Amino acid sequence: AIELAATTKTYANVAVGYPDHFAGYINSNIQLRLDGIMQNDYKRKAGKDDEGFDVDKDGIRILDYDDFYDDYTVENETLEFDEKGNGYVLGVPFNKSTEVMVYNANLFDWAKEHPELVEARIGEGKRIFVPTTWAEVKEVGLNILALANGLFKVGDVKGKILATDGNAYETSAAVEEANAKIVLNLTEVTEDVFRPFTYDAAANLFITLVRQYGGQYTEVDKTKTGKGYAVFNTESTVTAMTMLQDLFDSKVFAIPDFYDELYCSNAFKAYKSVMNVGSTAGLSNITSNAIETKCAPIPTFDSEHKYVISQGTSLGLFNKGTDKEKAAAWKLMIYLSQQANGLFASETGYYPTCDYSYNSIDYQSYLDNDFKSNTDILRQESA
Repeated sequence: AIELAATTKTYANVAVGYPDHFAGYINSNIQLRLDGIMQNDYKRKAGKDDEGFDVDKDGIRILDYDDFYDDYTVENETLEFDEKGNGYVLGVPFNKSTEVMVYNANLFDWAKEHPELVEARIGEGKRIFVPTTWAEVKEVGLNILALANGLFKVGDVKGKILATDGNAYETSAAVEEANAKIVLNLTEVTEDVFRPFTYDAAANLFITLVRQYGGQYTEVDKTKTGKGYAVFNTESTVTAMTMLQDLFDSKVFAIPDFYDELYCSNAFKAYKSVMNVGSTAGLSNITSNAIETKCAPIPTFDSEHKYVISQGTSLGLFNKGTDKEKAAAWKLMIYLSQQANGLFASETGYYPTCDYSYNSIDYQSYLDNDFKSNTDILRQESA
């Protein structure tokens, strides 16, 4: 809608956008470069607030750009360049998330506490643990498949429930009667739909694997054309995709298309998956009352390539309106990105964009909160 309104200037003065949105605004010649405003922002200073920060007469802080995390600011500095290849600043970070691996803690905690029961069902020396690498995903995935073998629903015959005593039961009532708890409930799960490891965003997975395996996704010509190019067609990417194909062929891995869904959270809650990588902004979609959930970093190629995608929007300004309107939009942007960002993060599950918002009373209170709901506990753990 903003790009369609580019010729009429009926769009707003400030916008929340992703990098691809900003790229479109740059091409439409409506995005405002912030470098000059940032360099002169100190002129608004009229005193200090109760926390000792420089503020203007309205109590709005002077922008402290250095306080933002570098991992978040870089994307707004690599969209448009001057003739020497130096990037302009085209926005400031606002709401940020990443991806984590959510896992069925009923299964993994049981396996960690009772390795002897795991070995009794799948073989001596076989372990089930939270994987940290893609090689471990295959190892653990195959062991989970072996553990689930014989528990699946077959035709009209209901599947079984694996309980904490290591035995299989036909009903939850029988588990309770045995004074045990549910580890894995496969009463309604058939073997053909069970995949131990799932990943919500196939696009994110591809980009992440390219980086983890030593490749590069895209690059930009900073000085000549200013255009971007796809550079992922390399041997390292083929190696990564071959690994992924092997995980799929081994029945360890699936993406939402496998379930004809947009995400794998429903499959996870139905015991069709026990590990799922998804956005930290969507953790509420994967929690349930039946399964205790915990989270861990996503698997990586090795300890030297711990890449995980950064997601979320930034705030940008448009080159429109009077000087007073531009100043008002600028101050709104500062207020949202720094002064109120800790409050925003604490109430949404997104992450603070700078030290100030991370150390704010609002966000620190959130981290110290004794939450009761599964969603809040998982969000807090991921943070």
